Amino acid sequence: MAALLQMFLNVFTYFANFAILKLGARYGIRLALVVFWVAATVTLMAAINAVLNTLVTEVHPIVQTALTLLPSITGTCIGAIASCRAACWLYVSGVYVASVKARV
Repeated sequence: MAALLQMFLNVFTYFANFAILKLGARYGIRLALVVFWVAATVTLMAAINAVLNTLVTEVHPIVQTALTLLPSITGTCIGAIASCRAACWLYVSGVYVASVKARV
């Protein structure tokens, strides 16, 4: 697993260097923003899964039974939905700022 992660990191580093050298710093900043959102998504999903796991183990047995009816990917789905909403908000606010900047 560590070797696979290292390979992906090397490929990403090569792509990032190429993007910055050939396309400019603006694309490098956009690439860094995408990496930030991926990291934020992973962190959010891990936090939601941790909360759900803690919740399932520390509540009344009737509630535990009800929570076990949820699919195993519930935390991942909630994290993905929250990340998409945050990315949409970032895009809309970026377009708004760009339109205001263009008018000034």
